[in-house]
Amino acid sequence: MKNIEPANNLKNMVAATIPRQHGAWFSLFACFMLGLIVAYQIDFKSFLLLISVVAGFLLRYSLSETIKTPRKFNFFILPILFYFVILAASGLFLLFYYNLIMLIPLGILPAISVLSYFYFEKIGKANSLSSEIMGMLGIAAVSPASYYVASGKFSVAAEGIWIVSALFFVCSIFVVRYLVRGKLWHKKVSEYIKSISSPFVFCLFSVTAAYFLGRFTNLLPRYTFISLVPSLFILVGLSVAKKRSSIKKIGLISTANVIIFVILSAVSFL
Repeated sequence: MKNIEPANNLKNMVAATIPRQHGAWFSLFACFMLGLIVAYQIDFKSFLLLISVVAGFLLRYSLSETIKTPRKFNFFILPILFYFVILAASGLFLLFYYNLIMLIPLGILPAISVLSYFYFEKIGKANSLSSEIMGMLGIAAVSPASYYVASGKFSVAAEGIWIVSALFFVCSIFVVRYLVRGKLWHKKVSEYIKSISSPFVFCLFSVTAAYFLGRFTNLLPRYTFISLVPSLFILVGLSVAKKRSSIKKIGLISTANVIIFVILSAVSFL
């Protein structure tokens, strides 16, 4: 029995430090892949960045758990130290061995995002709209970082993929929150319009902003806005259903939407 307990404790510790935030995980890897596809190359540097990003995400989660429940600090101290060492080692290697100094300013927004999450966790509003938006803005920054590390240069394309990623994933927050909360059907048209107004307006703003940025600036390719359009169709299509969609169905559709976004936006940049 004594030989089993340490293994079980280690297993429980590892499991406890891995967040079950499937949407955040998928968004993280989607942003990473978008940067690689646009850069059109991959090497060991990209693998190091992925390690750094994952370690940072796990470190943020472990720290937030100790903020939420301080008595868990002793349980999380080893994972926190482990993830910190991995993050520091991979990050410093990228900065000084490969001379990718632009990762410093690229890391500012994710750092602000993490600090804001700690604040919202502390005041009990980790699942608020503001907290989720700040989180997605930080995750979206993985796209330009991935592009920069893979290509070895920071260009307009790096700025562009951050902009379109931020617009898409923040828009997704509005859509998913609206659908999950089940405000999908009202007897009066006025009630329906009122309930859908916020997510619809923001998604429409995202599409419009991407269109004008592509039409009148060099920040986005001309047809990048098309990658944001499916979110509008999903929002309107599911919201007019006469019955509430299941969480699983919403999750599957959202996952498909992310894949479509990565493909369409990547094609527009290539």
